[in-house]
Amino acid sequence: MKIKKLNLIHVISNILSPVDTDWETYEILGPIFNLKREIKDRFLTKVESLFSREIILKMEVVEGNPYREILLAAKNLDSNLVIVPRKE
Repeated sequence: MKIKKLNLIHVISNILSPVDTDWETYEILGPIFNLKREIKDRFLTKVESLFSREIILKMEVVEGNPYREILLAAKNLDSNLVIVPRKE
C-alpha cells in the first residue's frame, strides 16, 4: 500500500483564548501574533524533508482540547490511521 496523502494536525491547548475572551478581540488580535501560521510553517519545513514529493501534505493547526480535536479531525478526514507522537 502506497501513501498518497498525509493530513497533519497540531493542537494548541486552550491557552490562547481563555473562556472569558471576547471573540471579536481574538479575531482582531489573532493575525498580529500569527502563532498558528508560524507553527504550521516550521512543522511543514521539517516534515517535507521526510516524505516524497509525490505525497500530498496538508497541515492544520487548531486550538482546543487535544483528544477532541484529534478525534474530530480523524472523523472529518475519514482517516484510516491516526498516529499520535509523544511530546518531547
